[in-house]
Parts: sequence; C-alpha cells; structure tokens
Amino acid sequence: MPRYIIQSGVEYDVFNLPPHFVVYGDLDLSNMGLVQLPDLHTVHVLGNFYCDHNMLTTLNNSPATIERSFFADNNKLITLNGCTPKIPMLFSVHHNMLQTLEDGPIYTGGYICRDNLLNSLLGIPQNEMVCFDCRNNRLNNLEYAPFMVQTTKYSGNKIPIRKIVEYLKLVSEYTGQVQRSVLQSKYSK
Repeated sequence: MPRYIIQSGVEYDVFNLPPHFVVYGDLDLSNMGLVQLPDLHTVHVLGNFYCDHNMLTTLNNSPATIERSFFADNNKLITLNGCTPKIPMLFSVHHNMLQTLEDGPIYTGGYICRDNLLNSLLGIPQNEMVCFDCRNNRLNNLEYAPFMVQTTKYSGNKIPIRKIVEYLKLVSEYTGQVQRSVLQSKYSK
C-alpha cells in the first residue's frame, strides 16, 4: 500500500499526518508489516480505515473518527484498547488473538469477531446492528450478545442448544422477526 496520500494536489505521509487532519476517503494501512499504528488519534477518516494484515497487538493511536468501517483483521490483536469509539458501519477484527471485546467500540453498525480466542462477549456494544459474527471462538453461551441484530452467526463454538434457543427468543422479541439465518448458521461453517 502507498505510504502517501494526495489531497488537493498535496502529498501527505500517512506516518506523519498533521494534527486534526481530515482524510477525504479511505485510509489504507493494510499489509505494511506494522507492529503499531502511527499516531492517528486526532485524524478524521471520512471513509473506511484499513489496518488489516499487519502484526498489530493493540489498536492504540486509531483515528479519532471513522465515518464508515474499521478493518483490523488478520493481525495479532490481544486487546482492543485505543480503538475508535464509534464505527457507523462495520467493525471487523476476525483472525486475531482476542480473549475479550472490552475496550472496543461503544457503537458499531456491525461486528465481526470470528476466529479469535473469546470466552465471553462482554464488551460488545448493545446498539442495533445489521450483523454480528462470533463464529469459531471458545464461547459456551451467548451472554452479552447483541439482541437487536438482523443476522447472527455463532457456529464453531460450544454453545448448548438451550442457550441458543433462549437467545433466539430474545432476538425475536426485540426485532419482531424469527432469526432463520441464525438456525442455519448453527450447522454450517
């Protein structure tokens, strides 16, 4: 990925952006071999933020705001500390080493945390979401799972059917619709 972005005919080094800089579009730091993010804590991204396929263990120095989605997949994340607090569209942290979702965003339009080491969903935002995917973790219940969600996927965990039924009832009470996609995802990977 390019190390520089060009805006209004001016070239900016993504590792040395001015304070309160506004990125008009996406900011892509994927596949750069990063072990930590550059200092972006005052930067505003009006598109998507990509920092996937690196070697990050934390999200410290994440942008102050992101107007679309945040992709931090395929890193070595052990904590979500430093994460941007509100992600309007999708927050994706699959294929990391997370054991907890604490310190993550307080709001997101969708959450993908599959293929981690999660034992609990404590820390997941409880706002309405389009999708929630926690497949292939170490979960044995859906406590703290969001219930105002359109699509949920959770196969590859050790969740008893009784807990699944309880969760489905709660979701359908709040959404007013049966979660057929949830039942189908239980038996597929």
